[in-house]
Amino acid sequence: MDFALTALRTITTPSVVQVFRGVGGGAFEDGGNYVVGMDAEGLAAHDLDGDGIVDLVVGNEGEQDVQILQGLADGGFAPQAPMPVGGYVTAVAVADETSDGHPDIVAFSGAGLACLPHLPDGGWDSPVTTAASPYVGILADLNGDSIADALYVLSTGGMEVRLGNGDCTFGPPTTYAIDGAANIAVGDLNRDGLLDVAVSSINPTEGVVTVLLGAGAGVLGNQTTFDASASTDGVAIGDFDGDGFLDIAAASHSTPATFVALGNGDGTFQSVRTFATDVDGVSLTVGDLNGDGRDDLVVPSHVAVDVNTLEGTCQ
Repeated sequence: MDFALTALRTITTPSVVQVFRGVGGGAFEDGGNYVVGMDAEGLAAHDLDGDGIVDLVVGNEGEQDVQILQGLADGGFAPQAPMPVGGYVTAVAVADETSDGHPDIVAFSGAGLACLPHLPDGGWDSPVTTAASPYVGILADLNGDSIADALYVLSTGGMEVRLGNGDCTFGPPTTYAIDGAANIAVGDLNRDGLLDVAVSSINPTEGVVTVLLGAGAGVLGNQTTFDASASTDGVAIGDFDGDGFLDIAAASHSTPATFVALGNGDGTFQSVRTFATDVDGVSLTVGDLNGDGRDDLVVPSHVAVDVNTLEGTCQ
């Protein structure tokens, strides 16, 4: 398994995307650096052109555009021309929002939810924008209609959900009050066939992760929290102990630690466990890095380009 991350040089110089290639056993080698736009924030990986090679989509906050790094057969990437979206970009995601069998790009931007439809000739149409105020967000099919919905946190706190309409637009928001909401992860935490949501919180007085269980039709209910003992930023869902139940991990925003709550398979969780990291983390990525069948965590640093891996031994 390989992974990539964005690295901000300064706010006045272009950012780079750094690629790390898995060499087995949980180890990685340098896969190259690719210069993109100013203040790159969002990053998504997807085979956009159907050639069997993963491409990267980057959101350039400072230049208010998205940029594709086309995956090449030799493992490298070819940067493509940026595509303006009309507002600063803090996250990007890929899904078939037009139900035509081709992946579209959604930028969570200062202009709203900017969806770039994938054209039949392989190009990209101008963005179709749904007015909104997203800060960081993801796409997930909450209501089971095969159209991805938008979940995003607000810069003023809280989270909103807008159901996808199937034409690159999104419906009216449903708002959930979550103090200091920072990042979002989804997964079926109670094994009922519905997606559930975990939300981290950047809160200087308490560290909590909020869990909202899916109630059907895109509605979230049964809101609970667990104490992470420090402000949290990045959040991820995976099976970290190999018991078949999904667990939640959250990276601390204020201290060098990652918190893991092992799931019981019914939407409840065991006591939070703390794992030390080199520095505080701003995001989390999940994957089986060493091929042992258990999910591992990659914790990008807040102040450096170091990567801390917490191998799946949370038993």
